[in-house]
Amino acid sequence: MIDSITERSTVLTPHSRLSRWLILQYANAQKNLGKTIWPTPNILPLHSWLQKLWVQSWPRLFILSNLQSKELWEKIIISDKQLPNLNLLHLKGTASQASKAYALIKEYGVSTHPDSFKGTTEFEAFHRWMCEYEQILADWKALDPAQVPDHVRSAMTEDRIPLPEHLILSGFDEVTPQLNYLLKFFNERNVPIHTWPASNDITQVTDNRNLEIRQYANMTEEATQCARWVRHIFDSSSESTRANKTVGIVVP
Repeated sequence: MIDSITERSTVLTPHSRLSRWLILQYANAQKNLGKTIWPTPNILPLHSWLQKLWVQSWPRLFILSNLQSKELWEKIIISDKQLPNLNLLHLKGTASQASKAYALIKEYGVSTHPDSFKGTTEFEAFHRWMCEYEQILADWKALDPAQVPDHVRSAMTEDRIPLPEHLILSGFDEVTPQLNYLLKFFNERNVPIHTWPASNDITQVTDNRNLEIRQYANMTEEATQCARWVRHIFDSSSESTRANKTVGIVVP
């Protein structure tokens, strides 16, 4: 993969650790070729690359830092009159979890309709905070980091941000619906996309936004309904595909 990197290539990774390792491998490869100087390769974590593109486009909306985002969540939570008083430890922990939950909602395209957050005090509280958070972002002309991929894609559609010439994606074990939409957008515009390892064909991941939140009376009922859901998936599959089908269940 290192040999295929050119000055026109953009290599994207899921985190900075892999980016640093690939840059080191690229440097070693250049040294082995007898070179003493070479252009810095465009190897970046996905989120850094998207934020760089957004900032370079002279946008009207600025991106909140992670610290600014968490401070804003804290301010919103502590001012919620429907919420019992939280001590400082609970406040910071709740704000951190709210920030992570908001990022997951954006990454997986979960519906933010109020009906999706009915049923528990926690769900309803989070929905209040989220609505106020987005209103403040709009007033400030700001973006949460989790909103950047969608805004970059829109800006590329309007030709306010140029398309990349060649993308190499390395180390992505999971493709969120948000990333999948971005990759589909690049495919539709004939941007060459390669993956490393080559067998990990990231562009073929099926997009699935069929998400819903359910509430059950107790853990036994929840486990029972989960088992029935798995059985339904296998029963509805054809015999030829049933043998190779797997179902993943994430249990917090």
